[in-house]
Parts: sequence; C-alpha cells; structure tokens
Amino acid sequence: MQDSLLQYFAESEIAFDQFVIQMPSGVILKDGRPVRFEPQILTLLLLMIKHKDHVVSRDEIVAQVWGDKKASDDAIRALVKKLRIALGDNARAPKFLKTVPLQGYLFIMPVKIEFHDADWWRSNLVIYSISIVAIILITLFLQAQFDTFTSNELKPKPEVFISTIMQMKGSEVSPYLSKNDRLLFSHRGLNDNSLQLYVKDLNSVVSKRITWDSADYVDGIFSSDASQAIVKRKLGDQESLLIFSFDVDFNVLSAQPIKLGEAALLQDISAVSYSQDDKYLYIFGEARTTSEPIAMVEAALTHKVEGDKKTEEIPAESTAVNFGLVRYNLELKQSTVLALPVPTGSRVVDAKESADGDFLAVLIRGKKHADIYVQELSSEETKLAKRVPLLSTHLVWAGDGGSITFSTEAGELLNLNISERRLYRWIDLPVKASEVVSQCGEYCFVIKEREADLTNIVERPFAFNKQVYIGATQFLATSNDRFPTYFNDGKGIYFLSLSNDALAIKRYINGKGVDVIYTLPKTSDINSFVLSPNENYFAGELEGRIFLYSVNMGTLSFLTSGEKTNRNPVWISDDVLFYQQNENNSSVIYAHDVVSNQVKVQAEGLHFIKPLNNKQWLLVDEKLHAYLYEKLPLESGEYGSEVPVFSAGMLDKSTKFAELDSLNSSDFDVVDNALFFISMNNGLYLLNRMALDTGAIETRDLGMQSVLRQFDIHPGMQKMVLVESSLAQSNLLRVDGLTLSTRQVKQVVTETP
Repeated sequence: MQDSLLQYFAESEIAFDQFVIQMPSGVILKDGRPVRFEPQILTLLLLMIKHKDHVVSRDEIVAQVWGDKKASDDAIRALVKKLRIALGDNARAPKFLKTVPLQGYLFIMPVKIEFHDADWWRSNLVIYSISIVAIILITLFLQAQFDTFTSNELKPKPEVFISTIMQMKGSEVSPYLSKNDRLLFSHRGLNDNSLQLYVKDLNSVVSKRITWDSADYVDGIFSSDASQAIVKRKLGDQESLLIFSFDVDFNVLSAQPIKLGEAALLQDISAVSYSQDDKYLYIFGEARTTSEPIAMVEAALTHKVEGDKKTEEIPAESTAVNFGLVRYNLELKQSTVLALPVPTGSRVVDAKESADGDFLAVLIRGKKHADIYVQELSSEETKLAKRVPLLSTHLVWAGDGGSITFSTEAGELLNLNISERRLYRWIDLPVKASEVVSQCGEYCFVIKEREADLTNIVERPFAFNKQVYIGATQFLATSNDRFPTYFNDGKGIYFLSLSNDALAIKRYINGKGVDVIYTLPKTSDINSFVLSPNENYFAGELEGRIFLYSVNMGTLSFLTSGEKTNRNPVWISDDVLFYQQNENNSSVIYAHDVVSNQVKVQAEGLHFIKPLNNKQWLLVDEKLHAYLYEKLPLESGEYGSEVPVFSAGMLDKSTKFAELDSLNSSDFDVVDNALFFISMNNGLYLLNRMALDTGAIETRDLGMQSVLRQFDIHPGMQKMVLVESSLAQSNLLRVDGLTLSTRQVKQVVTETP
C-alpha cells in the first residue's frame, strides 16, 4: 500500500455496502466477518474510494499501484477484475466499479468515512502499536505468499555502472573469461571468410590473433590461468578439439588434438568448461545421423549407470543419439559419461563447477524448454532439477555457491536460488544480454551485449579510377547511417542516421563536422531518400507515404495519404516528382508537381522510371527487369522537354540490360553520360557502369564486404560514398549495480521429474 493512501486515510473507518475497512491496519470486514484482500487489490480499492467523485485513469492506477514500474493494459484489467470478484461486483451491471470507456474507472457505491480524532489515538497508542506490529508481520507474510513484496521499490536503488571491455566491428562469438581476466573469443573480421581465434588481456588495449588458416575456430574455453585453451576446429565436415598452450605473452607453445576414442569421434564434440582445478574438461557430444551401431563405451570410455560400469550399444534402427556430458581427465586421457538425462534433440549448452568444486550446474536445452541440473560431484547425486524459461543460454555461479545466474535469448538475466528452488530476475539491466560470461561481484556481471547489425557510410576512391593517394573521409559512427548524397558542389553530404534516440536527417560539411537538420521519432523508418536537383527538397517514403522535406524551411509534409502504399520517389525536375503505387494488382506511376500540387498518371505497368538525359530513360517493369528507353526525336531533330506517358508495351527486349533483385530510388546514379548501379556476383559486390551512348557495361570489384545498393558519386568523379553493412557490432560489457527482484518469475513450467 502506498504511503500517500496511508496518510490520506490515517486512523479511520471506511464503510460502504456490507464492507468496513479499518485504517491504517487495512483489516476488512464483510458483514462483520474478516475477509482477506491481496495488497494490490486493497491499494486499488482505497485509490478508487479516495477519488470516488471522479474517473480514475489507467495512468493514476499504474502510478499508485505499481509505482515507478510499467504495467500493461492487460495487467490493469486483470487487477480490476480481481477487485470486482473480491467485492462480488458484476461488470455488466456494476454496483461498485463502473468502467468509463477510454477514460478509466469510477467508484459508484456511496461511502462513509469516519476519521478518529487525536485523543482517540493517544488513548490507544500502546494497544495500537502492538496491533500495527502484528499487522505488518501478517502483511509481509501475505505479500510473500502472493509474490507482491516490493521492498526494492521502497529502497534507494543503486546506480548501475556500465563499462565496455571490448568493442569490435565484425562477428564475435564464444567469449570466455578466465579467472585472471584473460579473454578468449572467436572473431570474423571484415575480410575474413572464417572465424579465427583471438586472445586479450583485459588490462591491455590490444588483442592478439592466434590462428590464420581457413578453418573455423569456435567454442573456446580457458583454463583458470589462461595458460591453456580448448577450441573446436571445423574445416568442412571435419571437426576436432585442439588444446593450445601459451606463454605469458600469448605466444603459442603447442597445439595438439585431444583423443577421445573411436566412439567419441563419431560425435559432434564441444568443450564446455574446465573443472575448478583444471584437471578435467566437461565435453558434450551430439551424435551424427547413422544407421550403424555406435559403441558408446570402449577401453578409454566408461559409462556409469547406478554405480556399475557397462558397455551399451545403440540399436541399428536408431538414427541419432546424444553422447551425453563427458568428464575428461586431461592427465589420464580418460572419459566418464555423467548420469544426466540428455534426450535426443536436446543439448548441453553450458556446464560449470561451483567455486569450491563441490557441485556442477548443467544447462540442458531442448526444443520447448530448458532444464538446469545441480549435481554433487562426489556422489553424482542430483540435488536440484529445475525447468526454466525456454531459450536459456549460458550460466555462471555466484561466489558463495548459493545461486546460479543464466542468460536468455530474450536478453534477460535470471537467477536460480538453489536453497529456495525459486527463480528470480535481475532487474535494471540497461542492455539486452545474449550471453552472461562471468559474475564479477554480488551485483556485477560481465555480459555480451546482443549483436546489432550496423550500416555505416564510407567514402572511398571512385572504383573506376586508380588513385593511390587520395583523402577520403572516414565516418566513425555507432549508428545506422544510410542514403548518402553529395552536395552539388561536392563539399559535404546529406544522410539519414538511426540511433537509439531518434531517426535524424544529418549533413556533414567538410571541415565543420556533422549536424542534425531534422529529427523524427525513432519508430519511423524511411525507405527512400532523394535530393531534388536544386537541393531545395528531399523526397522519401515514410511508412508507405511520400513525404517532402524543405531544406530551406526545415519543415516536413506529406504528399500522399496512408490509404495506399507509395514507393520510390524520383525527381524529374526541380519541382516534379514521380512515385509508384499498386492499384488493382497493377503498378501505376504518378507525376506530382510539388508547387501546384497537381497529380497525373505518368505510366502504367511499370515499377520505376528515371530520366538519364534529355532523350534516354531507365524503365523497370513489374518483374524488376531494367531497360534503357530512348525517345523518338521530333521533326526538328530535337527531343523536346515533354515527358512521355509510358506503358509496359513500350519495352523492347533488345534494350533490356539487367535483372534486378531489389529496387530503390537511391540504387542508381548518372554521371558523365553513364549509368551506375551495384550488383552482386559469386559473393562479390560489383559497381557497374553502363555507357549510355553504346550500352556497353563495365564492372569494378567493391570487395566481399556487404554493401547496400545506396551510393553516390562525387561531382569530381574521384571519390564515392557507399553504405557498408558490418557483420555485427557486439560489445562485451561489465555491468555493476544490478538489483535482484524479490518477485518469483512465474514462467517456470514445473519441476523436472
């Protein structure tokens, strides 16, 4: 119950219908007999009574009942329903609580409130104090039963501190942190075809690359002091586990394969973790599909079942089987399969020993759920088996061994209290975590932030020139930047930038830097962005509508309604804009005069039209086939300025020059009597130049780095701007100051058998 309600009602009796509420104890009587209301229901009832003369909005309910937390409309409706049930009310014929559509709720039952005076309070001080203590204890018990204890809301919350351990442009996977702050990870660089192995001392600003061949190196784990690492090497269909040995400077002393026996070699093997004393490895094996019997145990492999050693064979009719979780002795080179249920189709995604080495926590993930098992290593007895929310990933132990924190693919951190056998959530996590790497304190974790693809603008030499030395601006941005367009004088660019805060139209001026010229809500998404020839306007597609942004006025307006989707605006002149719309299963292109606001049909059966010069046009049909169309000259031999009315019947197969896999207004540029566009062939991105006088096409390699079709060529034709899509942008973060929720997570399905 919130303090404001306690202060308002103070020492009073609230009577309505058959009910009496005694305040501040919150004791409720119905027909003279005590009844029990959940704390949130009582808070809502008192709120409705306090404001019985006006409609209570949903925002008021959230502020009073949930405090600084958010609550959905469904949660509010559920709470109101509970209150109605407690009062015996009917929503269709309300006696107590009336729903006011689009406004909130109104308490309609007459209420009598009798406030006690100060003398009454003083005369009953001792008895009342004892009563309050008893009521507080009872309330705490009831709140614990209903999982509504909210002491965290009443305490000052610690400030959350975030520090970046590592930030790299590319693909980072399998980060593993040793006890002495050495990091092992796999990384695919911008020009790499495979994942390579890297190591990093967190006290250093640099990383060191270990492998240089064409294989993938993944799922690496460190020993406690980072002197050894176990890594999976994948080359085609061949997989093996390698053990690397390092000196103090991370120079490789040796790299040897681990021998697990013939049975294990039939499996897909992954190293999961070292034991606390570094004498053992935990390894998970998943069988490949086969119709032959698989000898699960051989001379070097024992399978413990109820304490006995025996050999098992999988019948020939079985096509796949899990090898299980293996404890591998590094010195004796012997393997033991642990007695844990890993059904076919499930896999061990993590397994770690507690700090004292007494217990092993194993996270087994299936298609529809995940299970955490805590096993005592000395007896191999399972102490806890808990089913947890679906799509759970990595886990870490708390320093005292009392709980386990694991990450989920929803980006949350959940905490399993072992003695209580209950699941809680770490709240106030300011980012989404794809992995929890380690626990660095009671409220501190090292996490891998969920990867996010970024698109960045890059300036490079024009692909058809061969300059060795040229100054090209490099934009070091952590936002998604798109649609770069050079100024007509080449002294800057306009572009769109999407960050965590907003979508903005920006410009970069040589020597002056970047500034924002217009901001839209971050929920917006602009799919086209083209500058008029006189640089007075930008036109684009925003959520299916064509907008016009005035550079001089700094205003944005819409040319089309949202009734039909309009795409791909193209400037024909300073004031006339083309855009495409689908009508009756056919494509129509409209010409829109932005000054007079007059609109007319300019083409039917075509998807895109762009003028190339005074006589040639680029036409794209509904199948995304590109054609070069040339107007017929007038009797005078001139071509005139009138824009033709186009149709699909005007297309000539002999003028087809490309089949496009996508289409956007910014996909083409016309410079020096040539049409430029980007295509992809065998993994390479190519810049194509089509000579408009001869139709001949030349190409230049832009490399394997993924680029969008959006580009622009500098007026001087020495440079160009492209939009590169990074493979990923992922951060390894240290997050300190998190708060553990006191409310049990309710998504738990059941205890596992």
